[in-house]
Amino acid sequence: MLPLRIASLLGGLAQSLGGAAAALLARDLGGSDAVAGLPQAVLVVGSAVAALGMSALGRRYGRPRALAAGLVVAMGGSVVVVFARDLLGLLAGTLLLGAGTAAVMLGRYAAADSAPEGARGRAMATVLVATTLGAVAGPNLLVPADASAAGSGCPGWAARTSLRRCASRSPRACC
Repeated sequence: MLPLRIASLLGGLAQSLGGAAAALLARDLGGSDAVAGLPQAVLVVGSAVAALGMSALGRRYGRPRALAAGLVVAMGGSVVVVFARDLLGLLAGTLLLGAGTAAVMLGRYAAADSAPEGARGRAMATVLVATTLGAVAGPNLLVPADASAAGSGCPGWAARTSLRRCASRSPRACC
């Protein structure tokens, strides 16, 4: 049960951190505040589609394999998002990230399945609490994660945004 709680905590953290960053990235790539909500909408669609697919996989191969498949798809989505050069690429990656959201949300049922009859509610609750703690912490880590990336020589959020402005030669380029 502890691995599932830890995975739920990290999943909640990753999804909320990614959601906050995706809105900022969409605004940057799309050139308008009007598109900042698109990644969240696409994430919800991706989550719904992935939940259907993961349910079918779970019936055939078992819930742990279905959840793992969802997380693998989400990892692929994160790679697509990191290397997105335009709004369409960001939205494609965010669609795949929806599988991670579905896996995190379906994890509560895995907790219930693994618990004894009288402890199923408690098992689900502990996984939900772990997910919530991660989701609350995630957006608050965006600035420290940016600073950490910049300090280690990797382009952080601000550096990536500046590089993209320079590359596009926008009026505010390289500021």
